[in-house]
Amino acid sequence: MRSALFCESRYLLAIACLILLASLGLKSGTLSAADSQTIEPKATTPTTATKATPAKVAIIIDDIGYSRHQGLRAIALPGPITYAIIPHSPNAHFFAAQAQKYRKEVMLHAPMSNVHNIPLGKDGLTETMDETRFKSALISSLNSVPHIRGVNNHMGSLLTQKALPMEWLMESLRERQLYFIDSRTTSHSIAWNIAQNFNIPSLKRDV
Repeated sequence: MRSALFCESRYLLAIACLILLASLGLKSGTLSAADSQTIEPKATTPTTATKATPAKVAIIIDDIGYSRHQGLRAIALPGPITYAIIPHSPNAHFFAAQAQKYRKEVMLHAPMSNVHNIPLGKDGLTETMDETRFKSALISSLNSVPHIRGVNNHMGSLLTQKALPMEWLMESLRERQLYFIDSRTTSHSIAWNIAQNFNIPSLKRDV
């Protein structure tokens, strides 16, 4: 079960680069690889020079919560890194507390149904749930990880294509004033679009 949870993830403790503000006032959009470098203004005459605004990059490390060794190495990394923790994982509370201690941001890495039928674990979100069951499972997951500021999807190549479950997700996030990052485990995901419709501070992976 533990190994299956990681199969669809494109990385174990991989780094996803996105434009992200630490507060809930995120700006909508994506970040390409070329944008990840600081933009320097071109040399021009003083009367025509236009100073470019440096690109903002955030580092999100997914799949935190199982390996204590790898998790501790990730927490020890310098800088304003965000950690996406899998709900109900053995070390979820420990790593959330460690991140908080070192003033790092915490997200919920919410398991969602995928096209490969990989098992999701406790409170995984699926397209077969009705609204009551869906929101109950989501709330349970949200409550299982302290200090969270936002949510991104763990797997989810199937569920993020479904409009109604994504609307239920965004309703719950709006109530808690949480942001959403679409991990884009499928190019057919509509999660970010629906987050925008609900005015949820949101971005999508584009690396």
